[in-house]
Amino acid sequence: MATCGMYDFSGEWLYRTGLPAKSGVGGGIMAVQPGRLGIAVFSPRVDAQGNSVRAVAACRELALDLGLHLFAVAREPASVVRLSTTRRAVASKRRRSPAAAEHLRNLGTRLRLYHLQGALAFASVEAVIRELIARAETADYFVLNLKVVQNVDSAAARLLAGACARFAEAGKTLVFADAATWWQSLIDAGVPREAFFADDDFALEHGENLLLAKRVPQEPSGDGAAAADCALFAGLAEDELAVLGRMLARRRYHGGQTIVAAGAASDELFVLTRGTAMVSIPTQDAVTRLDVFTPGMTFGEIAFLDRSRRSADVTAVGDVECLVLARDDFAHLDATAPAVKIRLLENLALGLTQLLRHSNRELAALS
Repeated sequence: MATCGMYDFSGEWLYRTGLPAKSGVGGGIMAVQPGRLGIAVFSPRVDAQGNSVRAVAACRELALDLGLHLFAVAREPASVVRLSTTRRAVASKRRRSPAAAEHLRNLGTRLRLYHLQGALAFASVEAVIRELIARAETADYFVLNLKVVQNVDSAAARLLAGACARFAEAGKTLVFADAATWWQSLIDAGVPREAFFADDDFALEHGENLLLAKRVPQEPSGDGAAAADCALFAGLAEDELAVLGRMLARRRYHGGQTIVAAGAASDELFVLTRGTAMVSIPTQDAVTRLDVFTPGMTFGEIAFLDRSRRSADVTAVGDVECLVLARDDFAHLDATAPAVKIRLLENLALGLTQLLRHSNRELAALS
C-alpha cells in the first residue's frame, strides 16, 4: 500500500500525505496509520492517474490537521501519562471533618488525577481520552495536570475540548491544572474557563467539594464547632473542659486578616471554632497554599511544641473565630491538671501522626 497502492501517484502521495493507502478507480481510497486508525473516503470523480480527486484532498487535510504523517509521528510514541492516581492516594490541602474525610476515602476512586508530559498530539491525546472513557464508569471527576507538557497542537486541543463537553453531558467533570502555558489554546478550542485551576491542590479541592455536595448530610459549612467537638479536646470530661475553658482566650479575625505571621514567636496554640483559615508561604510568582483548616481543627502546634519560629502565614478566609491557649497556661497545667495536659499532648501527637501518614501516602503515590 505504501509503495504502489496509489498507482503512479504512490511516491508523491506517500511524501505529501504520509499514509499507506489503496485507491480504486471507482473513486474510493482506504488509508491507514498502522496500529492506530483507518480512513475511508469515496467520491467518484477521478484524476488522470485513477485516484479520487476529493478523496486525495480529504486524506491530505486529515493527515495535516491531525498530525498523522508517518515521517512525523513515531510508530509507537512514548506514553504522555507520567502519573495516574486517585483521591485515595492524593488529596487537596483542605482538611476535612472526620465524617467528610471518611466519605471521601470511601469514594476515593471516583476522583482521578493524571500528570501528562511531552507533546500532546492527536495520537497521544486520543490514548488519554480512551483511558478517561474507560474509567468513567467508576469515576466522576478527572484532573489533567499539564505542568510539564511541552506542546499542545490544535488537534489535541480540539479533542480535549470535545472530551470536556461529552463528559459534561454525561454528568462527569474534566478539568485542567497547571495549564498556564496552554490554557489559551485550550479555551480557543472550546474548553470552558472554569475548567482551569492553578494547581492540583485547588483542582482536587473542587472535585472533593463536588463529591461532598452529593452527600447527605453534607459537610459542615464552617458555621462553627463547639469546644467539645474539637480534635484537641477529644476525651476530656466536662470538668476538665471547664478547667481549660478558664484558660482559653476567644479571638475573632476578619477575612484577609493575618492570624499567624511567618517568623513570629510561637507562644500560642490555636483551635479553630468558626470559619476557615489558610496556611501559605510566599513564592517567587505567587502564594503557595500549604493547608486549609476548618472548624474543630488545631493549628500552630508544631512550632508551639518545639518553640521554633512560625514557618508560614495563617490567614482568615472570611470571618474566623479561634480559641487560643497561651504557652504559660499550658505549662501551668503541670501543677494544676496534669491529666488534662497528658490528654492534650496525646491528641496533638495523634493529629501529627495522622498528618505524617497522609504525607507518606501522597509521596508514595507521586514518586
